[in-house]
Amino acid sequence: MWYKGKMVLSVASYNFLRWHKNARVVTAFLLDFILCYLLTDKAVQFAVERDTTMQIFEAFIWTFGDSNAILLVSLLLLILFADMPFITTATPFYLMRTTRRVWVVGQMVYVALATMLFMVFTLFSTVVLTMQNAFTGNRWSRTAAALAYSGSGKELNLPSAVKAIEMSRPWQSMLWVLALMLLYTLVMVLVMLLFNIWKGQMAGIAAVISFSCYGLLLNPGLIGLVLLAVIYLFIDSFGQEPELLPLIRPYFVIVGISIIFALGFNVLKQFTDGICKPVVSMLFLMGGNVLNIFGNWVLIYGKLGCPELGLMGAGLSTLISRILMLLCFVLYIFKSEQFKAYAQAIKEALFSRVKMRHIFNMGYPVAIQMGLEASTFSFSAIMVGWINVTALAAHQVAITISQLFFLMMQGL
Repeated sequence: MWYKGKMVLSVASYNFLRWHKNARVVTAFLLDFILCYLLTDKAVQFAVERDTTMQIFEAFIWTFGDSNAILLVSLLLLILFADMPFITTATPFYLMRTTRRVWVVGQMVYVALATMLFMVFTLFSTVVLTMQNAFTGNRWSRTAAALAYSGSGKELNLPSAVKAIEMSRPWQSMLWVLALMLLYTLVMVLVMLLFNIWKGQMAGIAAVISFSCYGLLLNPGLIGLVLLAVIYLFIDSFGQEPELLPLIRPYFVIVGISIIFALGFNVLKQFTDGICKPVVSMLFLMGGNVLNIFGNWVLIYGKLGCPELGLMGAGLSTLISRILMLLCFVLYIFKSEQFKAYAQAIKEALFSRVKMRHIFNMGYPVAIQMGLEASTFSFSAIMVGWINVTALAAHQVAITISQLFFLMMQGL
């Protein structure tokens, strides 16, 4: 019995050792931190605007007291556990020295511990993001009272109920929310593991999506996140050259993250164009392109003391330039005197559920049209990749030149 327990822990610990310098694991935790930042921003901004403090766990409670947020975080586990059932060169070693049941139990222990660690990291991320304006005492803050009793919580879609504040304390509420998150995610990843072992990797992904089907139907926007995860996991099934796959995967993740910032920039660009000030977005766009070109030169070829990263360097350059473009654009909009009235209106709209729903209803047809247009060009690149590497490179050059002239025509 002692030997079997030792082998179970050995299997689990070996899987944790594979985290060292693992880009997939780093990506999962990085995306989790970014998601926590995006989800807690409403609560933090509410406290800042009213010049009040928060209890250090309140942002976590308000954010993940919502089932939609839990569903989003749980889907990131698809990236963390993409290589289930963790069959490696060490697997025959364990199977020769113990039984298959012990090996499976070791995998389950690893999945459980990794999931717990991921959820604790989520809690830690929200604490770090709010600690500058927070206290640790086990009492609700004025911010919590304002959200619950004034109705602002419902308007911001934050689950800050009067009943919860009157019948519990922050530390107890945090433990309940964390426990519910752990139970949900543990069941989900164990279902994924069992289906992976029983029917294969694709069956495990299908089982997780089915498990979360109810939440996905209520939140169609999450389908895009699931599709991106599925594409990442099965990118080798798109018929591309094998030598390209090690380059495509990290580039896909980096550029996928950068799209979030590109979308934010595009929103502000449409805004300034709509008020007849297209020069503003044009200047930021030109500056971003210059920065991106310079970053490509530095990171692709390893100039100025930087490592030679190749295709990954191009992706990092794109990510950095898009982040800086969005940050500069936001600062200009909210600090410039000529946009002062617009900035105030934007702030009010962001905290109004009714206004945001109205904006969404107006914008989603355009979003669908632009998404279909962009996906057509992307799929054409996949089709060219079926020919060979040279054809794919030639296609990229040709499509870049054609897009340059297309944008000129679109501007006219």
